[in-house]
Amino acid sequence: MDLFLFGSTGTVVEMGRLERLAFNAAFNELDLNLYWNVATYCKLTELSSSPESLMALVDDEWATGLAEEVLECKQEHLAAYLQGGIAPREGVLDTISFCKQEGVGLGWATDSPAEHVHLILEATIGLSDNTFDKVFTLEDLPARQPDTGVYPFVIDQFDCSAGSVVAVEDTTLNQSSALMAGIQCYLYPGEYSSVDRDILLTRDLRRTVEIAHRSWAYNARQSRDTSRESIAA
Repeated sequence: MDLFLFGSTGTVVEMGRLERLAFNAAFNELDLNLYWNVATYCKLTELSSSPESLMALVDDEWATGLAEEVLECKQEHLAAYLQGGIAPREGVLDTISFCKQEGVGLGWATDSPAEHVHLILEATIGLSDNTFDKVFTLEDLPARQPDTGVYPFVIDQFDCSAGSVVAVEDTTLNQSSALMAGIQCYLYPGEYSSVDRDILLTRDLRRTVEIAHRSWAYNARQSRDTSRESIAA
């Protein structure tokens, strides 16, 4: 395995609850007759993971500038919630440590805005701007997830082949995008994720990544041995 990719922000930190609370705080502050309970928020995030798209799903005819005002207000509340720090998801730091130990490249490809990602990196215990070899945000990507062009674009930046890359996503929608690009992508659902299938589903990220890496190394070694035997013959 040459490269391991974290996908959406939910693969690194459990943001669903805080995002929902921040949206509701923004709705309340702006005197909007809206409230997202857990069931509603989960249903919306099944259809889209971007905040802008979530707003459009609720109402595609917001008053001019109102949707932007809600998103800005929501971001302010989210920043306040994160001031006390947040723990990464279980297994994330161990997985990062394993990849660094094995010389595996580390990337994070999320369609969240750079400001949002920087906020998470600052707030998350054990992470920093130097944790990943490359971080791709909304401003860097050619499209939003789950567009099928996202993952091919990212692995091109690392000069890797799809077969040497393993990724993790927290929704089946984004996982499908990676799988369609030929990438071995595991589903690591969060507390707000809906799981309707168990294709490459994992609950133990560190162990899964280690097994995937060992398997890839074994297959690569077998391929090299076969090539040598063919040349010798």
